[in-house]
Amino acid sequence: MRTDVLWPLASVRSKSSGEPPEPDTVFPLFVHGSSPAGVRWGLRPLFDIESRTTDEGDIEDVDMLFPLVKWRSAPEVSRFEVRPIFFSLKEKDESRLHVVPFWFSKEDEGSSWRSVLLAHFRREEGGEVTDLHWWPFWGMHREGSFRRDWTLFPFFSLATDPEEDLLEWDAFAPLLHYGTSKEETSFRALPFWWHESGPDASRTFVLPFWWHESWPDGSRTVVPPFWWRETGPEASATVVFPFWWDIRKEDTEFRMVFPFWWAYDSGKDRRQRGYLTMLLATDRRGKRSTTHVLPPLVETDFGPKGWSAHLFPVLWLDRHGEDGYTHLWPLFGYRTRGTKTSVSTLYPFLEYGWDEDSWSLDLPLPLVEFGSGKDRWNARVFPLFDAEEGPKGGEGSVLLYLAQWESKGEESSEFRVLWRLFERTSTKERSLTALRPLFRFETNSRGDSHWEVLFGLLARTTEGDSSRWRFLWFL
Repeated sequence: MRTDVLWPLASVRSKSSGEPPEPDTVFPLFVHGSSPAGVRWGLRPLFDIESRTTDEGDIEDVDMLFPLVKWRSAPEVSRFEVRPIFFSLKEKDESRLHVVPFWFSKEDEGSSWRSVLLAHFRREEGGEVTDLHWWPFWGMHREGSFRRDWTLFPFFSLATDPEEDLLEWDAFAPLLHYGTSKEETSFRALPFWWHESGPDASRTFVLPFWWHESWPDGSRTVVPPFWWRETGPEASATVVFPFWWDIRKEDTEFRMVFPFWWAYDSGKDRRQRGYLTMLLATDRRGKRSTTHVLPPLVETDFGPKGWSAHLFPVLWLDRHGEDGYTHLWPLFGYRTRGTKTSVSTLYPFLEYGWDEDSWSLDLPLPLVEFGSGKDRWNARVFPLFDAEEGPKGGEGSVLLYLAQWESKGEESSEFRVLWRLFERTSTKERSLTALRPLFRFETNSRGDSHWEVLFGLLARTTEGDSSRWRFLWFL
């Protein structure tokens, strides 16, 4: 593209694509261009005319008093507009004509519609669907053998279908409705009455006092909030609220005579019973049974492996094989677990226990504790002293870790005073003795050593046969 400009008096644009050059004089008022493909000229905004030839055919574009009047003619489309009152369009499969606000129309291969002021006509699928309206006075919709007419919508409508034996009418839709056909019947007078019935189900509602539903293998009747009755192949229920409950579902069953008695059964082995709501309750699962009286005050539990009982919070009993306990809280407690026996008095102030190889004393737990076993012992007088020794080592502390020691057999040991003010550490690889910040001495398994005073004011390092001295930290 090349453009010669003497702007704003003249401008000429030449296009290599063969389209006509576009001269503009007193831009943008006058334009003119021509080429083998077409010509364009205009005196804007009075008119702008373009004519050109393409492979599909001739194209004409005319604009007058832009953008009020436009005309276009092309091989597959014709369009004419006089904005905002007239519009015409013709395409290959569709045509439209609008004369605002009097006339509107549209046509295509499968449908057509017309509208004249308040009247409207529509047709689809070769006449199978037809709509004719003169809103709001009268309207008609037809689809096959079905037809619906209404007047002063939504005050009244009538629908018929001879093939389906259908008859329906609505008044003040959706408040009043009646309909009947080969398979269904419906009637409603909202908000109080609603009835529907068919081959598979029926329902009737008298809101809010009563409703009933039924289906081939069950039904439901409700009188809220007092009555509920439901039947079916998998569940059934009868409720007279709040006094009687009978609910059954598969292998689960719940019954209650409020407030005197209730029962819950699940499967073959689960049985629960309650009397006077929860004053007395029982629960049985197979060979295990539990009884509650004024929960959580009294509870008993019996099973094949043992039994337990408590009178909260004073008496606690438990027996399971050789293990068990008896507590008369807080005065006395006795527990056995395997070979170990423990006794407590005024728990947790005094507790002691023993077995074949060990013993323990807690007074009171966890402040004072002593214990001894076959290969270990422990002692604690909090916060003065705490120590423990076992087969893999031991540890201890004095006055809340003011002094602390720890050992792991012959592998390592560590002793600290005032946390790490004084430290003595020994392992297989190294040993360390330090009184910070005065002195520090360290050796390793190779025979090397290092000592220093005041963090290196005076220091000596020995490695093999050589040694190195250091003065004033860096000399």
